[in-house]
Amino acid sequence: LPLEHHAMDLQSKEDFFDYENAKEIFHRHMLSKLNQHDAKVYRLLFIDHLSMEEVSEKMKYKTQSNSRVGQVLRKLVIKFKEMGEDIVKNEDLA
Repeated sequence: LPLEHHAMDLQSKEDFFDYENAKEIFHRHMLSKLNQHDAKVYRLLFIDHLSMEEVSEKMKYKTQSNSRVGQVLRKLVIKFKEMGEDIVKNEDLA
């Protein structure tokens, strides 16, 4: 049979993947696993799309040295990444 009769066979998961729904599921799972402080940082960085400097200001980290603030935020981002990988795998979001 000609290839056009098999068009549906050639479509991938990405053609039907609901990214908005996956994003909502991901954020919901991530936020449910974080303590209040970490959830606020996560929300500011990954939902509100603020920069690390803006997050530092919102979280009132100004009193600490910039390098200390950067270390704290980088550690949280690493934690979020590791947790996120587990969520994507467990919820079949990839």
